[in-house]
Amino acid sequence: MSFLFGSLAWWIAGALVVSIPIIIHLLHRQRTQPVLWGAMMFLKQSVLQQKRRKKVDHWLLMLLRLAGLALLVALLAQPLWEDNEYNPLAGKASTDIGIVIDHSLSTRRLSGDRTVYDQAVATIARLTEASALQSSDTVSVVLAEKAPRVLTPLPVPRDNFAGTLDKLRKEKPGLTAASIPDAVQKAREIIGKGRNTRKTIIVLSDGQKSNWRANDLGAWNAALGQRVKGADSSIKMYELPITPVGERANLSIGEVTISPDLVGQNQPSTITATVTNTGSAEMPGVSARLIVAGTEGGRQPVSALKPGESRTLRFDHTFTDPNSQWVEVRIDAPDGLDADNAATASAYVWQTLPVLVIDGQLSSAGIDSNANEATLDKFKRSQFLGAAMLSAAPTADSPSLIKPTFVSVADGKLSGVPLDDYAMVIVNDVPQLPTSIQSKLRDYASSGHGVWFILGRNSERGLIRDQLAASNLLQLDVSDRQEAVEESAGIEVISPDHPTLRPFTKPERNVLVGMTTLKWWSVKPRNPDVKVLLATKNGDPLMFEREIDANGGRIVVWTSPVDGTTGWNNWPSMRAFSPLVNTTVYHLASGWTKGQANRRLESGQPLVWTGPTSPAIGKAEITLPDNTKEQVRPIVRDGRQIIRFKETHQPGRYELRFDQTALAPVYYGVGIDPVELQEETLSEADRKWLASEDHKFLEATITPTELASAVGGGSQGTQLWPILAGLVLGVLLFETFMTYRVMRQQTVAGMGTTASATVA
Repeated sequence: MSFLFGSLAWWIAGALVVSIPIIIHLLHRQRTQPVLWGAMMFLKQSVLQQKRRKKVDHWLLMLLRLAGLALLVALLAQPLWEDNEYNPLAGKASTDIGIVIDHSLSTRRLSGDRTVYDQAVATIARLTEASALQSSDTVSVVLAEKAPRVLTPLPVPRDNFAGTLDKLRKEKPGLTAASIPDAVQKAREIIGKGRNTRKTIIVLSDGQKSNWRANDLGAWNAALGQRVKGADSSIKMYELPITPVGERANLSIGEVTISPDLVGQNQPSTITATVTNTGSAEMPGVSARLIVAGTEGGRQPVSALKPGESRTLRFDHTFTDPNSQWVEVRIDAPDGLDADNAATASAYVWQTLPVLVIDGQLSSAGIDSNANEATLDKFKRSQFLGAAMLSAAPTADSPSLIKPTFVSVADGKLSGVPLDDYAMVIVNDVPQLPTSIQSKLRDYASSGHGVWFILGRNSERGLIRDQLAASNLLQLDVSDRQEAVEESAGIEVISPDHPTLRPFTKPERNVLVGMTTLKWWSVKPRNPDVKVLLATKNGDPLMFEREIDANGGRIVVWTSPVDGTTGWNNWPSMRAFSPLVNTTVYHLASGWTKGQANRRLESGQPLVWTGPTSPAIGKAEITLPDNTKEQVRPIVRDGRQIIRFKETHQPGRYELRFDQTALAPVYYGVGIDPVELQEETLSEADRKWLASEDHKFLEATITPTELASAVGGGSQGTQLWPILAGLVLGVLLFETFMTYRVMRQQTVAGMGTTASATVA
């Protein structure tokens, strides 16, 4: 005999409940005081006879109440009488069955000519065979994914299970990781709604260790309830492994990268990806394809790969269309797992990158955005700077990605320039800044933009020491003199991994070695968050940076000019000057382009889009790789619209569309969860822990042929609650009759006592 609620605490509580009638009887028993009347001897004998009958009825009534409560406690404990030779009702028990099917990405692996998932569904179909289920059995199905997906919110009767099987067959293979304990917990909740006493959970899985979370006691206690050693569990769980058969090769595409970080329209870019054979057999030569926005953009062969070998694929491509573009690298390989044969990334393709140059030349030449030779002649201090930015073009005839606009610091039109129209601002060798521009630059940097200060012969100490501090951009101590040396100062690279210096400071090819620096502004930053990039040997910073806030706003300062002035430096004549200028521009523009950068996310990494507050977005729609759609709404913070979406567990392409048609759609690529590519399965030690008598989470590991007996097709006991319910009902009826009888006797006795008193 076993009970669903069979703990010691339950029976102690039941004993207390059963004792209630005894306590009430003892507290309210009648204490009859005989009344001696001299001439009423015969009446006295009659009253005593009635008292004896009442005492018998009272004891019988109390026993009925005790029996009723005891039967009710046993009924709620839901007893099960095991099948044996002493059980005349053997073979009548019914079961609520919870089916957990592993629907993770790893179950897409082929086993023969079918996937592991398809084999699991075919195995469950055995329950539709004759005598596999009893007529009153129920079945519930949960798919184990990143978050469990319930296929049957309520237990399904046996006769309706065929419809559930049809749903399972129509399901596409999974794309995410999975948590078996979470799915078991959900199955336990559903079968708890069933009417049968016997509960069983069957888990069909490829046994991937990461999904099972073996040895995680907290997860399994939450899944099946905390178990007591030696106590019979109310829910039994069985594992039915479905593992791939045979050795197969499997090619997997790793992370896809697009360079440069800031991609320009009609400018060359490079897409790279790594292909690895993660299988156990050699893969013959195959072909790899580059797909750009749905169109093939290149193809190359991939020679044979032995297990564990990898190769890097490189595609050169020029994006001809602007805005967000997605790319996919795919290999045509008939291997063991199709989901990792492709990887997706995206890039934002810029038509132009607008830059405002505030030049230190005192003139009223106006605002010039032509960026031609005549423009550079007008702003001579920015000639080399402008020429470097205009060199960011693939050919001499094609337009540059960077589009500079020049204006003199003394021009009255400067105060009316909308700074937010520019990706970043360069303040080049100006004596002082107008007061109105100081506050504008602070707000501009705080909203996520970049400002580049280049100090030179025209810069004044008031700008460096006072104006930068007053605008809360930088606090600098300035030496009384500008350092000047006869020989070039030794240069020390302080931050070789900084984005602006990384391409130029590789040990095997440090192109900054030839920098000649004779004169510079000797300053000492007082802000603790300043990062020095390049310095002289005596510690004077030549290039340094300060981040303004989390929006990507930052300040970069060069303490030596770029106008080619004799006696300061040779920087403009260096071959690395133009690339160095352009990487600095790209870096400072990264705050403005934030939310538009190359988008390659890890599984589960939030998808984030940011943009200006105009046009205002009411809502947006995200299309997931499985073509399901989710509605999202932006929030506005720090002058930016922000959209954030966390459910990025499916690998592949995500598309973000806005209700403002003026905004082009934005694409994101999400990689496969790395744990799903791990082929390590449950070990014997893992299964031993799950089946340990200390908690007994796993009853047994079974084969498909043992499925029917595990779910109760062989009947392992008889539910006694219907019989107990009938007995409780019978006791209640008898107790009602006896209560009526006792009350009637008390009424008659009361009348007799009244009559006696009257006679007296």
